[in-house]
Amino acid sequence: MCQIVAEVLSNKNITLNYFKIILNAPEISQNAQPGQFVHIKVTAGSAFLLRRPFSIHNPEDEKLEILYQVVGKGTDLLSKKEKSEKLDLLGPLGQGFELKENFGKVILVAGGIGVAPLYFLAKRLLNHDSKISDQMRPKSRRPKITLLLGAQTRKQILCAQDFKNLGATVKIA
Repeated sequence: MCQIVAEVLSNKNITLNYFKIILNAPEISQNAQPGQFVHIKVTAGSAFLLRRPFSIHNPEDEKLEILYQVVGKGTDLLSKKEKSEKLDLLGPLGQGFELKENFGKVILVAGGIGVAPLYFLAKRLLNHDSKISDQMRPKSRRPKITLLLGAQTRKQILCAQDFKNLGATVKIA
C-alpha cells in the first residue's frame, strides 16, 4: 500500500450518473490485484475529510481506471475533476480475490456499479492482463467466463461490451 498524488488523465460520464476516471498512478496500478480498491481523498481542504473507497476496475501499465456512480456530495465533486487535476490516493487496499489455477467455468454475478472490480478479475483469469502476458495460458486452457449482469434499467447496464470483447458470455437480467 502507498499514498500517492495521482494526475487525472480523463474523467468521463459513460451513462446517466456513472463515470470512468483514469488516473496516472503507476505505483498502485502495477501492484494491484483483482478485487482490491483505493481510497480517494476528493478535496484537499477540510470539507470532505473522509476518503471514499473505489474498486479498481482496470489497472493498465501506469494507468488506473475506476468506475463510479455519483450518489452524494463526494462523488459529485469527483465527477467534476478535470484532466491534469490531482487526487490523493491510498492503495491498493484489501485482500482481493483468491485466484487458483485451472478454473474450467467461472460465473460472475454483478448488478450496477458492482461490476467494476469484476472486469479486472475476468482479465486476470483470461490472461489478458499485462502483468502476466508473458505467461499466457493456451486459449484451450483458459476458463469459460459467463457474466450475469443486472441493473434497474437498460441504460444502467455497464461494461457488457467490454466483457464480450474479452471473450466472456454476457447474460443481461
